[in-house]
Amino acid sequence: MSINDKLNYFYDNTALAAIPTSDVIDLGDDVTTRNVGGKDPVFLVIQTGGVAPTDSGSDATLRFQLASDSVATLNSSPTTHIDTGALSFATVAVANKVLLVAPLPFGNYERYLGLLATVASGPFTAGSVRAFLTSDPQFWTALGSNNPSSHN
Repeated sequence: MSINDKLNYFYDNTALAAIPTSDVIDLGDDVTTRNVGGKDPVFLVIQTGGVAPTDSGSDATLRFQLASDSVATLNSSPTTHIDTGALSFATVAVANKVLLVAPLPFGNYERYLGLLATVASGPFTAGSVRAFLTSDPQFWTALGSNNPSSHN
């Protein structure tokens, strides 16, 4: 099992009904070309939460873009590093489903790194999402809040 720093989470069981542009990670302003993980790879993991997502028409789509920008709101001229494309409702309508595990590419990252989420044909009426950075996605396990023996 891996231990993840809460500062590396973009979403932590965030409700899909009101999913915001996520928290951002400040990479610093010293350089623009960097390997975010240093010598070790870093992975973006996106997973649905413990309750299966629903919407009234079962036709909502969900798209995630890992982006960096010069401003923390990610709305100046963001650079997209990973794009899931529109994920169909059938793909996301499963509890605790891993939607993406992808290594962060080496490249030009601007100061702020975050995850942009777009819902189309929604809204979602239930469900949540987790998204975070980790160095060892194969050993990551969701645990119940304050109960290390209880899996979500």
